[in-house]
Amino acid sequence: MRRPKRMVSLEGSEHPRDPGIRQAGKADPNEILKVTLHLRSRNHAKNFLDREIAALIAGRRKPMTREEWQEKYGADPADVKKIEALVSEHGFTVGATHFGARMMTLMGTSERASAFFGIKRMMFDSPDGRFAGHTGTVRIPAEIAPLIEDVVGLDNRRQAQRQQPQWIMVKEAGLTPSGYLPTEIAIVYNFPKRYTGKGETIGVIELGGGYRPEDIQKYCALMKTPVPTIVAVSVDGTTNSPEGKTKDFDGEVVGDIETIAGSAPGATIAAYFSKNSNQGFLDGVRFAVHDKQHRPSILSISWGGPESTYTRNTLVTFNKVLQEAALLGITVCCASGDHGSSAGVPGGQHVSFPPSSPYALACGGTRLKITDQNTIKEEVVWHGKEGASGGGFSEVSPIPDWQKSTPVASQAKRFKKTGRGVPDVASVADPTTGFLVLVNGKYGVGAGTSAAAPVWAGLIARINESLGRAVGFINPLLYQSASDFEKAGAFRAITTGNNGFYHAGPGWNPCTGYGSPNGTKLANAMAKCKAPKTLAAAK
Repeated sequence: MRRPKRMVSLEGSEHPRDPGIRQAGKADPNEILKVTLHLRSRNHAKNFLDREIAALIAGRRKPMTREEWQEKYGADPADVKKIEALVSEHGFTVGATHFGARMMTLMGTSERASAFFGIKRMMFDSPDGRFAGHTGTVRIPAEIAPLIEDVVGLDNRRQAQRQQPQWIMVKEAGLTPSGYLPTEIAIVYNFPKRYTGKGETIGVIELGGGYRPEDIQKYCALMKTPVPTIVAVSVDGTTNSPEGKTKDFDGEVVGDIETIAGSAPGATIAAYFSKNSNQGFLDGVRFAVHDKQHRPSILSISWGGPESTYTRNTLVTFNKVLQEAALLGITVCCASGDHGSSAGVPGGQHVSFPPSSPYALACGGTRLKITDQNTIKEEVVWHGKEGASGGGFSEVSPIPDWQKSTPVASQAKRFKKTGRGVPDVASVADPTTGFLVLVNGKYGVGAGTSAAAPVWAGLIARINESLGRAVGFINPLLYQSASDFEKAGAFRAITTGNNGFYHAGPGWNPCTGYGSPNGTKLANAMAKCKAPKTLAAAK
């Protein structure tokens, strides 16, 4: 197979070494691969995203529409034409190009891709099963190397974990176990009662699994809420497939949808289905951010994994996508993880990504007990045999400016850390005090921080409706106005418990952030915000 003459290494494309993964022979050379190229922006200025974010935070610019983004920062048609010509010469079929998302797909055999990208594809065995992938650095033909930021799809190892402990299921379909309804949690957390999230679209990222409409209908009848409009969006050929090959993830999908249906019953839900791989996760989020058809104003992501499991280039590319979301006025709510202060990595303290991104609202977890009158009886850090609230300090993202003059900085110094503090906020996550779900005709109870993310997504949808604008990139405002929010009673600080290494305490802490919300007081406080330009997101 002919290989391009001059090749340039794609820095940071090496997969971290994992002692649990071992080679298991050669990959099928005739396997048809669908490879995604993430292209550079038509604006070639260095660090343009950082400058745009700084202007957004300072109130010097408003969020952009997706059309404005594509025109100013989308892929350059001249770049696309040049890449198409070269890859066609080497036997690839060029698929769709998404100019706004700067995504271009190629299809070709494994043998052809190995030659073109300078790799050797092998089979590997891992605890998650056998997969085809590669070792070493991806290489790109020199003549198009400056036009490409990342290449994904050459390795299909499972990238993300569902941020959720095992659901406690009841086998008999007619029985209903004890568990909170999202509508009850909305009352407990004092969500704005006059608003339902009407006019908002919440996107949920799903890496497998599916939902049955009849379950959602029955669940909404139980909550006495209208059935929301739900659209299933296929990103890479993955579809809504309840009880299919990835049925183990059905609870994740249904949990997201049913939680949002109760916490923001007036919102539309767009479920983006993609593969659980480096390519699928990144492409799914990127597609949702730039989706001109459904236009989500909020994303809820219940998936993630330890920072150390990502390639360096993927972390950089993913962060850029979340920056783009911020510039488009999209709030990205991410589950902080269910493995406490270790993030599931033996030894030391670690955090999960994407919640560790500065451009994600990281949602930690609590154990919640409520009274018969739907008031809080007790709320502490979630930490039990089923898991614990993820939190700590990033080893990849330095502490952002908006966390530097806050308790995050003092705690980071105390623990000799220099990274972004996680989480930002929290809500109920302990599955023993978790949500009732209805999955494939069976009731169950569960939670995890994957429940916290859609709870917060639902609250943000109600706040957006109440303000008449999308709050968008909320993190700088959350920290810069923390004292105002505290005075307004917008958060319930979680002062009891730990997530392993870190302990709760007044104000921000690396277990539950600023704590659980008082939704109405938070909405009222945000309405009085002195920096409205940072909130005025265009739809």
